[in-house]
Amino acid sequence: MNIRLVGAFTGAVLVLVATSTSAQVQTNNVTFATAERTPSAVAPAPKQVSERPLFRWSGVYFGGTAGFGGGNADTTFAVPGGTPFVPGTVSPSTRGGTLGFYGGVNFQAGIFVSGIDADVMFSAMDGSADSDDFTAGGVPVNATFSASQKVDWYSTVRGRAGIGVAGMFWYGTAGIAVQRLDHSSNVTTTAVQYPVDQVDTKYGWTAGVGLEGRFSRIVTWRVQYLYLDFGSSTATGEPTPFNTGITVDQTWISTSHVLSAGIGFKF
Repeated sequence: MNIRLVGAFTGAVLVLVATSTSAQVQTNNVTFATAERTPSAVAPAPKQVSERPLFRWSGVYFGGTAGFGGGNADTTFAVPGGTPFVPGTVSPSTRGGTLGFYGGVNFQAGIFVSGIDADVMFSAMDGSADSDDFTAGGVPVNATFSASQKVDWYSTVRGRAGIGVAGMFWYGTAGIAVQRLDHSSNVTTTAVQYPVDQVDTKYGWTAGVGLEGRFSRIVTWRVQYLYLDFGSSTATGEPTPFNTGITVDQTWISTSHVLSAGIGFKF
């Protein structure tokens, strides 16, 4: 009797275990299949990152600029047909600030940028010099030789060309220039003077280099160096207050080096 009971109990346990195992297998299969169909198990698509548009230098621009300049106003004295003076030249050095505005247009192809740039600058560059150490034929000249020069304003129109990379524009520039120049020179003896006073509008040329960058897509900055050359001029100093029969030719040059910085707006 006991053996039968034990056998029946054992058989029932085996049936329960087999049933449980079969159910677990079915459950795992269903879970696995469900996981395969669940969208969250699929790898997410990569996020699309929008590229920031590259800054281009093409367009019209204008701005304001200020700087400092210095130059050379060498003035040479000579008596026509007479013995040359030695050294014969006094050399005023002009110095002063500049203030003005600029504008232009750029064209860009790839990294290459070119365009036209113009500026109008008001100037405080001036200087003077004198000497009483001249000789003529080895004999000291009893006179004082003096010269002064002032640049009232200047303006340039230039071509520009260079490379625009990483939001920076490196360029070279060259073109024509015009300036308003006040020049005075004199030879003063104990009794007579030979003055020259001229206010001229002079034309010349200019060349330089520069760098532009940007604060934003509209606001830009620049640093620029220009050399300006307006050649030479000559005038004759007549004797005053009375005629001595002698005149003095006075020849002067005007060159400037200007370093400036500015802020502009590009459209």
